[in-house]
Amino acid sequence: LLNHVKYELSSDLGSASVWCTLELYNASNEKTSAPVSIKIGDEVIYCEQIALDAYQAMTINTPKVKLENIELWNMDSPKLYTVIASTDTDDLIDKIGFRKIEVKSLDILLNGKPVELLGVNRHEEHPDWGFAFPAKLMKKDIDLIVDMGCNTIRGSHYPNSRIFVDMLDERGILFWSEIPMWGCGFSEQSLAEPIIKERGLNMHKEMVKYYYNHPSIVIWGMHNEIATYHENSYELSREWSAYLRKNGGNRLITHASNHPLKDRDMGFDDIICINIYHGWYRYGGYEGKLSDWDKMIEEFRQRRIENGWEDKPVIMSEFGAAALSGFHSHFDTVRWSEEYQRDLMEYCLELFHKTDYMRGTYLWQFCNIRTSPSMDMNRVRYFNNKGILDEYRNPKAAYFKVKELYTKYANEMKK
Repeated sequence: LLNHVKYELSSDLGSASVWCTLELYNASNEKTSAPVSIKIGDEVIYCEQIALDAYQAMTINTPKVKLENIELWNMDSPKLYTVIASTDTDDLIDKIGFRKIEVKSLDILLNGKPVELLGVNRHEEHPDWGFAFPAKLMKKDIDLIVDMGCNTIRGSHYPNSRIFVDMLDERGILFWSEIPMWGCGFSEQSLAEPIIKERGLNMHKEMVKYYYNHPSIVIWGMHNEIATYHENSYELSREWSAYLRKNGGNRLITHASNHPLKDRDMGFDDIICINIYHGWYRYGGYEGKLSDWDKMIEEFRQRRIENGWEDKPVIMSEFGAAALSGFHSHFDTVRWSEEYQRDLMEYCLELFHKTDYMRGTYLWQFCNIRTSPSMDMNRVRYFNNKGILDEYRNPKAAYFKVKELYTKYANEMKK
C-alpha cells in the first residue's frame, strides 16, 4: 500500500523534495526477498532489495529525493505525475500533483496566487442509483458544475468516491473533504463521550490514509454543525485539528459552523466556514428576511475582532432556499418559487463577494436530495429541495443566475 507521497516545495515552487511511505506485506508462508522500487514520472526515487519473513509486514519511509523543474498542479493546468511502486511480482499505480495551498493576509493562495472559492455543496446521491453512484453520472455532475462556473466542490458530508476525486484531480477542481459527523445528535453531552472522540479521530485517520495523495483536496473538514459553543466541542476540535495539521499534508483545516456568533472553535481553523440560511429559516434575533444577512455580516465582523480572528478568511459554506421545479410566481417574495430561490442566490452571492473579509462561497446545494420522512422540516416530497437543479439534474432558474455571477467573479480573478 502506497500510503503517502510527501513533498516540500522550494521557495520558488520550481523543485520539490519528495519522500514516500510504503507498506509491504509478505502473504507467502516462506521468507521472501524482492527488489522494491518507486518511480515518480521518469525519476526512480527509491530502489532496494527487501527481505520479509512469512506473513511479515513492514513500513518503509524512503529518504528524500529532490525533483527539479517540476510542473505545478493548478486549476488551469492540473499537471499529474504517475507514481509506480513495484516489486518483481506486484505493482501499485497512483497519481499525484505538486501544489501549495495557504492563507496569508486574509487571502487563500494556490501556488502563491489569490483564489476566490466559487463552490457548491454536492451529495453523492441519485434518485435512481442511491449512493451506488455510476462514474458516468459523476462526470455529468462535474460537467454541470464546471459549466456553472464553479472551481470547487464540498463533499457534504463524507469522503466521496475516490473515482470522483480522481476526476477532480484531472480537471483541476478544488475539493473539500470531511468526515460524516453532522450535528452529532445536536447534543452537547455526546461530544464528551470517549467513543465519539475515538471514532471521529479514526475516521480522520482513514480519510488521511486513503485520500492523502489527491492534489484536488485542499480542505479537511473536521465536522459539520455540531455544538461548537460548548467546551466539549472545543476539546474535540483541538485534538482533531492537531492531528490533521500534523498528518494531513498541505491542506487548510476548517469546520462548518451554524453558530457563528457564539462558536468557540474557530481559532483552530485556517478558514472560518459558516452555515446560515437567512431568508429561509428564522433564527434567534432574526426575522427570516434577506436583510438579516447584512446585520449578521456586521455582527460577525465585530466578533472576529473581539476573538483575534481578523487574519482568517471567511467562507459562506452553506446558504440557500428551497424551490419546487416548475413552480413560478409573478411575486418574487413567494417562497418555494424558482424566482424566490434565484433572487436569494443573487442577493447572497453579490453581498458575500463584496464583503471584505470573505473569500468564497459554497451554495446549498447542487441538486435536490432525498431526506428522511422523520425529519419535521416541511420538506415537500421528503426531499431537500434546495438544489439549484432537481434530483435528475434539470436546472432551476437559480442555476442560470449562479452561472452568470460565478462566471463574472472568475473573470475578475483573471484580470
